[in-house]
Amino acid sequence: MFGKSSEYEPLIETSNPFYNELAPNKDRKKQHKLPYKTMIFITVLIVIGVTIYELYGKNNLSSTPLPQHNYNFIRAEQAHQHASHVPKSWDEKEECTDEHPFTLTLALKQQNTESLHEHVAAVSHPRNTESFHKYWTPQEVRSFFKPSDDALTSVTEWLTENGFTKDNGKIDMVSVYGNILRVSLTCGQANKLLNTKYMLYENNKNGKQHLRVKDGIYNIPDTVHQHIDFMSPTIRFPLERHTLKVQTMSASKLDMVRSHTKDSLVKAKKTENNSFRKEDEDEDADSSSDEIPNIPSKIYELYGMDTDTMTGILGSEDDVENMDSTNARQAIASFIEQYYSDDDITLFWEDLDVYPESTMCRVPESQPEGYGSEAELDTQYMTSTGKGIYTYVYYIDSDDIFVSLAEAILDTDIPPLVVSISYGADEYELGQDWVERCNEEFGKLALIGTTVLASSGDSGIRGNDDDCLYGDASSVFEGEEVNGNPGKGKRNTGNNNRHLLDNHGQQSNVGKVGGSGKRQSSKGKTSTTSTAGYTFVASFPASAPYVTAVGGTEGGTVQSDVSDTTGETAWLYSGGGFSIYFDAPEWQTTAISDYFDNVDDDSLPDESRYVSTGRAYPDISAQSVDYVIAYDSSFYLVSGTSASSPTVAGMISMINYARIKAGKQSLGFLNPSLYALYDDDQSQYFNDVTEGYNIGCECDDNIGFQAAQGWDPITGVGTPKFSRIYNALLALD
Repeated sequence: MFGKSSEYEPLIETSNPFYNELAPNKDRKKQHKLPYKTMIFITVLIVIGVTIYELYGKNNLSSTPLPQHNYNFIRAEQAHQHASHVPKSWDEKEECTDEHPFTLTLALKQQNTESLHEHVAAVSHPRNTESFHKYWTPQEVRSFFKPSDDALTSVTEWLTENGFTKDNGKIDMVSVYGNILRVSLTCGQANKLLNTKYMLYENNKNGKQHLRVKDGIYNIPDTVHQHIDFMSPTIRFPLERHTLKVQTMSASKLDMVRSHTKDSLVKAKKTENNSFRKEDEDEDADSSSDEIPNIPSKIYELYGMDTDTMTGILGSEDDVENMDSTNARQAIASFIEQYYSDDDITLFWEDLDVYPESTMCRVPESQPEGYGSEAELDTQYMTSTGKGIYTYVYYIDSDDIFVSLAEAILDTDIPPLVVSISYGADEYELGQDWVERCNEEFGKLALIGTTVLASSGDSGIRGNDDDCLYGDASSVFEGEEVNGNPGKGKRNTGNNNRHLLDNHGQQSNVGKVGGSGKRQSSKGKTSTTSTAGYTFVASFPASAPYVTAVGGTEGGTVQSDVSDTTGETAWLYSGGGFSIYFDAPEWQTTAISDYFDNVDDDSLPDESRYVSTGRAYPDISAQSVDYVIAYDSSFYLVSGTSASSPTVAGMISMINYARIKAGKQSLGFLNPSLYALYDDDQSQYFNDVTEGYNIGCECDDNIGFQAAQGWDPITGVGTPKFSRIYNALLALD
């Protein structure tokens, strides 16, 4: 993860001709002895030189100590209740050496964020007819939300006082607006700059290292504290990719998959154990060889991407040839050394009949090829349902992750209109300041007409530590002090003013932060003494209000009539639940109310486990089990909601392409329109998923939420009936 630094290089190399000039030589003539006083003088100079060398660093002064200042430090990210938490997959190792170089990212607070929700609703909610789909330009977004001049000046002056400037190459402004600064420094310098201690942590699964502050504590001078949202790397660990299983695929199964027909899928009948058999097959026979994994043609058939609909979207061969000339573009976000192979995606397209093929573009261009199963899955299936759509693959190699992703998108000449993210982390581990800032970035993308989708996770409601969190993840919202400093406030700060007016003049919550102030009593069972204290864990960015979260299903059958439901089951590991940081947006409240009204109280989880008034996710779902991918010139089966997200994302890209051909704008932030379809008639547009549950706390017999009629916190509004959703969303102005 860390580049090789110069402290490991010899100060003098023996191959250097100047070294040879200084080396002993027996053939040299005997030199005259130096006078005694001269030798003393030289010795003193050597001692002084060695002292300076030891005090000021061994790498050409690379770890020069910072000037001394008497700052009044304030702890950063005070609202982060679990800053000291170290996930089970990470171990603290040794203290980072003073000379170790790295890049520190500063996310400066932005202006006008209190009005972000109002502006997003204006362009995204179908009720706001006068401003609906009237998007901003990236330049307008950046200029409107840029940090104040006072913020930028204060922070750069503080850095300059400590020896970091643009002139000496120690500061890099990611954009001219200065909302992200990158500082090149060493661990020793960072320890003094932030009054902290940097440590190295090691992943006990793959051996990779990560830089983080001790106990999650770092500090900022009071003169700049109010101007900075967060710094990285400081508290957070790398994201997890949402792929649960990768397994090899036999040649016979691959041949069977390639030769399947729609008729064979229509005739399949679901058995009690979730396998499939033909109608005329003996129930006792082994039918595993007849199970059809998910390939593009099966997805098309299952979700109604029928030939007539797709032909109507793609148009003539001339239209297909000119697809790249439109601004209907899509993107995959990649992290943690996940790269895709050009040969693999070509093999996938050719062997599994994906046409037209998409033009691929790596951002940055220096992004290498590779065999990352996540990147292979994402690229292959987004270009299967979003066939022929120009596709960016953004690789983000910085610790601020989604902030840098948004900046890269805003900096693209023709930005993507759809972005799929198949990575995430436990919401409580990220902290309130961090998730709020990232949600703001997703809101900025909504303003330019970009839809962001994210997988809901592969841990049910357990999170990444294999069980529920013991303790109240949202207790910080009671406003307790942190290391003597008052907490940043309750969940409902009362003065953030994050609301908007709908076209009826009523206050409408579209992704606001804040709420009741205390954990709400949820509808459900009451804790017993032995099970009290455990809390469900939400996944971010799926829990972000400006993201369309995609859950997972399995099973189901292709239907001859789109009016019929596919009969899918909620996937056991599908992430889903309620946010601890964000309230339920206005467009979602009817769906949530229906869930609690319709579901049996006895089937609900313990009422102390979750905040029923929080932003609920997922919003929609799709197949997440046994996707066929090309990987290192072979074929494998992959499972996870990292499959369902790019699958749905590609469908949205196809609708955008049709809208643009019709002279309309992109769909942009999708959720208000999505839930409007649900409120109108769920069965008309979605396959309702009413069976199954997601994995829960061990103390609750591993049962989390139950699937139910209508929306539920495992599969959202259900899986798409594409042809009907396409017609409805195409008709929007």
